[in-house]
Amino acid sequence: MRIVKTVPSKRMPGTMGRVTTSHPEPTDANSSANSTTTGTTRRRARAAIVSSCTSENESSSASAGAREGSIPSAAPEHGGRDSHPRSRTDAFLDAVLDPMHLAPLGLALAATTLYGWLSMLQWDSYFFPSWDLGIFAEAVKEYAHVNAPIVPIKGDNFNLLGDHFHPVLALLAPLWWLWPSPAVLLWAQAALFGASVYPLTRVAMAKLGPRLGMLAGAGYAFSFGLQGSQNVQFHEYAFAVLFVAFGLAAFLENRSKAALLWIGVLVFVKEDLGLTVMMLGFAMAWMWRTPGLEAGSPSQRLRATVARLTSEKKPRYALLLAAWGLVWFVLATWVILPALSPASAYVYTENFAPLTQAFTPLVKWQTVLMFVAFMGVVGVTSPLALGLLPTLAWRFLGSVEHYWTWQWHYNSFLMPIAFAALLATLPHVRGAALTHLAELRERPLAPQKAQLWTKRLGVALSILSTAYLATSLPLTWIATGALNPNSEFANAAREGQAHVPKGVTVASDIRLMAPLVATNDVQWMHGETKRAPECVAGVYGAREQEQFPGGWAEWANAKWPANASAKPEHLNGARVITSAREPYELVFANSYVQVACQGGPKSE
Repeated sequence: MRIVKTVPSKRMPGTMGRVTTSHPEPTDANSSANSTTTGTTRRRARAAIVSSCTSENESSSASAGAREGSIPSAAPEHGGRDSHPRSRTDAFLDAVLDPMHLAPLGLALAATTLYGWLSMLQWDSYFFPSWDLGIFAEAVKEYAHVNAPIVPIKGDNFNLLGDHFHPVLALLAPLWWLWPSPAVLLWAQAALFGASVYPLTRVAMAKLGPRLGMLAGAGYAFSFGLQGSQNVQFHEYAFAVLFVAFGLAAFLENRSKAALLWIGVLVFVKEDLGLTVMMLGFAMAWMWRTPGLEAGSPSQRLRATVARLTSEKKPRYALLLAAWGLVWFVLATWVILPALSPASAYVYTENFAPLTQAFTPLVKWQTVLMFVAFMGVVGVTSPLALGLLPTLAWRFLGSVEHYWTWQWHYNSFLMPIAFAALLATLPHVRGAALTHLAELRERPLAPQKAQLWTKRLGVALSILSTAYLATSLPLTWIATGALNPNSEFANAAREGQAHVPKGVTVASDIRLMAPLVATNDVQWMHGETKRAPECVAGVYGAREQEQFPGGWAEWANAKWPANASAKPEHLNGARVITSAREPYELVFANSYVQVACQGGPKSE
């Protein structure tokens, strides 16, 4: 007879939760004599089996816990696995507190804060280098009231969608509901610039290492293009900075759908960006393709490359993106803008100079060299650098001087393109130049060290492309006190603005234009608007006294002679009164500002 003994155990692979052993029962004296030894052996065997099963089970639980990213806990008595996985809250906190996310986020917040601080100093100091802030504030104000973006600063009943194609501005309407002031646009641009820092710095840290990547991200966050753009205040290109940054970060992380979507929406920022989308689409298609054999004639290699680009999924989608950009460029430039423009044409073609002037003056080459340096030189070899060409081409072909320099907003969205080109190439450099130089000096340099120092030099050069400008950089003005909200001019301008009645039409110069938009219907006093405003307000300093010696009241009476019986005229589809009802009289004057209104002082 055989006796079956069962040993309780934790579950083993291939068993039903128990281990069985069987031994013959002793039947003679010799067996009885050896029973003590045999029993001891059996007990040791059973103990070894139980220990082996328990160790294997715990090892399996530990490895499973490691795969799930959690710390294995003691197994419950029934031998099952841990039934309490990590909560979603813990996973979220771990992701947020990860230095690879937290550090870029902190840098993004710092950039937003500094750019917003700079803009508020400008606002309080009445520092307005361009009329763009007033123009875009009027457009957003109209969008907030669910109207077409009619902007009197540009002309009578002027639809801004006939000037440039930028429907993306409608997204700012909710901000105007919360804070009806042009200052909200300054903070919006600061936030868009700051937000663009996060994805690109995260990619930089992943590709270059945490410290070097963070340093490179800081170089982008405070680069010459972003600082110059924030200095000249709001422009629709601010949205392009965000879209390009997230799109190319997704591309570098091989997230193709996100990359295509972010780059695709650039066509709704401004009409010329359709060409940028086209070039980036070509670059992405080339970088996504599967490299082929180099054998064969040039024509054979060309046909093979075209076949791969059109047959592989991601390159084909990138080519469709390029076609999307070209279609929208043509549609916006030759259909939409002429249909909405008072001139029935795309008027900016008049700004082009002869081709012979494309490479002069030298300031154009300064801008090019700054971009080459910002890309660490090696970035120019990346196909992504093609995205710079359309904008640089039309700028250098233009006859407007501020197209050529680093100070204006035309560089803003080129910065994330250039930075992405740097990140696409710098991690893969081998440092051959440094290795060769070390050999010439008879100081051998290990390949790994050569590669590391090449990366460091690339990042250093990128930062120096901005740092060499020193105190010309707008952010340095925060520390130097170049912007003073309590200056004599700022106080005089603030006092003059307070004497303009709210709710009236007012003709203003650029320096008082934006602050008046929130409470008044504003037009540019030296522009093409023929409507006779109720008031005129502008800076009246030494230069203005020389040009207009009689003051703003006399100037306004000459431009809009009083005619109480004047009837409205039809201008650009609107009824406009082009004569004043009453003569303009001076209602306020100080050493810097004059305000004149029809019939004298007005009550608010």
